[in-house]
Amino acid sequence: MSTLFKNANSPFWRARFFDRDGKRVSRTTGTKSKREARRIAEGFEAAENASRNGAGRLATAYEKVLQRVVRDAEAGKLKLADAETYVREIHKLADPEFKEFALGEFWDQWITEQEPHVTASTVNGYQQDKALLADALGPKVMGRPISDLTSKEISKALMDAVSGTRKAATVNKALASLRRLLESALGKGLVTHNAAKAVRSLKTTDSVTRAPFTEEEISLLVNHPTTPEEWRGMILLAVHTGLRMGDVARLTGEDIKDGIATVMPEKTARSKKVISIPLSQPCLDWIADREGPLFPTIQRQQKGTTSAQFTAIMKKSGVPKRVRLAGGIEATRSFHSLRHTFTSWLADAGVPSEVRQRLTGHSSSRIHQKYTHLDAALTEAVDKLPVI
Repeated sequence: MSTLFKNANSPFWRARFFDRDGKRVSRTTGTKSKREARRIAEGFEAAENASRNGAGRLATAYEKVLQRVVRDAEAGKLKLADAETYVREIHKLADPEFKEFALGEFWDQWITEQEPHVTASTVNGYQQDKALLADALGPKVMGRPISDLTSKEISKALMDAVSGTRKAATVNKALASLRRLLESALGKGLVTHNAAKAVRSLKTTDSVTRAPFTEEEISLLVNHPTTPEEWRGMILLAVHTGLRMGDVARLTGEDIKDGIATVMPEKTARSKKVISIPLSQPCLDWIADREGPLFPTIQRQQKGTTSAQFTAIMKKSGVPKRVRLAGGIEATRSFHSLRHTFTSWLADAGVPSEVRQRLTGHSSSRIHQKYTHLDAALTEAVDKLPVI
């Protein structure tokens, strides 16, 4: 195995390894970066091993690559982009089946590899991240080898995206996905460094202030003649349980037993955390004797579609999406505002913060220690909710 060291009179790392004849030799890598030097040293060693085991034209091909590496390194002209090119050439010589992926192609493969390990909503998020950056980077960059992607191209794509209709927080989320993608490519030897790591996240000045709905507004949403029956149930259950959209949409009749809904929230699915929420009488009346999926139509739709449908229901019901709070602060409302409404109603009813946290899935062992009859406390809290 090759080792790295430095001479006292040079800032560049040198690689020590065995050549094709078994002789221990050393060569400069021409770089001050130890990580980059390690990649170059591995290339030196791979080439010598192949030359030792092979012969003829293959050995000559390795030798030509090595000569170019040594020439550039000794002249102090070996840049990272050059090193990546040499490493790819050596990969191809060492492994005839080595495949050089285009950025877009590898991105699709990476998302597929994640599917068994993350939730469906996370996969959908990765696909949205790819779509955002693919649009900003352009088809030419997406079709090039993944190793050709530069930090400068990524930075420009982020600025192009945020200068359009995209919010900084959304663009930063896509950047985080790209960093994970390139880290995977690095582990597979497809790139020599993670180009996205050097790119700074954008400053977020577009944070949204959310506001709860009033009782009157909830009544309008639920009882308006244009509100579909499934959506009536969705709104009732969301505002009376504090569950997120995806968790409400996945509920089945079998999740309800003795007036209690048992749910494993998507956000905590990896930890297999389960929460139990007592249901209010309006929710139980709507569920009645329903079996199987409670919201089959909504459950089959993408999150963006369901969000748009809820916005349309608000508009038809005469419930404004944007409102002004005290101090003139503008706030926006969405389906997630039903969760804020739930916690606001509990707070207004004097329900202790620890019980509110337990109902919204933010519990801790401290809460269980304080409330020896926690189930009774939860039921009492839900009974204080307004009847819609």
